[in-house]
Amino acid sequence: MLMLTGLALVGLALAITVPSPFPLGAPRMHSDGSVAISFGLLGKTQHHSGAAPVYPKELLACDGRLVVLCGFAAPYDDPQHATKLLLTEASPGCFFCAPPCTGGVVLVRRSAMDGPLTWTQGSITFEGTLHLTHLNSTDEEANRFLFTIDGATVVND
Repeated sequence: MLMLTGLALVGLALAITVPSPFPLGAPRMHSDGSVAISFGLLGKTQHHSGAAPVYPKELLACDGRLVVLCGFAAPYDDPQHATKLLLTEASPGCFFCAPPCTGGVVLVRRSAMDGPLTWTQGSITFEGTLHLTHLNSTDEEANRFLFTIDGATVVND
């Protein structure tokens, strides 16, 4: 029994000291080819007014790829149909929280063919194509944000 407890402690110590293959905020590949990203990764983007954003290399590798992101949704256009919404890390209705920084908001655009979005108080996960905003972009709407997810669909957990 003592030997078993000792082995369990050694295993626990190794689990704590061995670095994770997915550092905090790092993207993770899913078996379907999509990449799970986080607001931690998005928050590593450096942006100063008037200058081009500087995206971390892990995020640049996701530009134009199918990504999965979980957050809290707020309407950007018609709340009854919600083809466009804002996704943030924290609930937008929390009056204890500071508003998100520029890097903490993602414009999510759903297909006009999708039915009405079922609004929830909890988090929601979207899958779609990530686009990073570049100064030479002709997409005026997306230029107001650092990140856009297009063709987004709700992922059922």
